[in-house]
Amino acid sequence: NVTIKFLDGHKVSICCKSESGVFNFTDMGMVDRRKAEPDVQWQFLRDLSDGRGSMSSISGLADRKNVKRKQTLNERLEAFFGIDGEAVTWDADASEYRCRFQLIPD
Repeated sequence: NVTIKFLDGHKVSICCKSESGVFNFTDMGMVDRRKAEPDVQWQFLRDLSDGRGSMSSISGLADRKNVKRKQTLNERLEAFFGIDGEAVTWDADASEYRCRFQLIPD
């Protein structure tokens, strides 16, 4: 029931049921405080959007650091949306990350 659409490199439009809004990386807790720029979880979310919500382990974006990025991204999304459970999962059979929501690139 959730759709996240990137509007540009720093903002997303989020629709959830009848609610919607525009948020930036800071609003969603994905800021690198040292530089006041998007952090690696925001970039991981952007990379997932390029695949419309999935990322294969054999893609050019594959990185072993994505295991931790997925975990931290899930924590941030859980806090932002006030949900329990993983918003981004690992599908071992397909060997890819998958979003449990619709994700649209800019």
